[in-house]
Amino acid sequence: MKLTVEVDFGQKMTGWAASKLRDENGKSLKFNSMVDALNYMGKRGWEFTQAYAIGNGGGGSVYNSIH
Repeated sequence: MKLTVEVDFGQKMTGWAASKLRDENGKSLKFNSMVDALNYMGKRGWEFTQAYAIGNGGGGSVYNSIH
């Protein structure tokens, strides 16, 4: 199972698709795990500061981190 990462930059969004991490061609990025996503962001200069998980109501979790 691959993960799609959505980022909230604090700006008005026009739907969830607008907040997904994308490559230089605009294609939505897929990651093997949250650590894979954090490694991707770290290689691009993002700094990890905090993470937390909340339930999504369907038995799964939504992972949140602050960079």
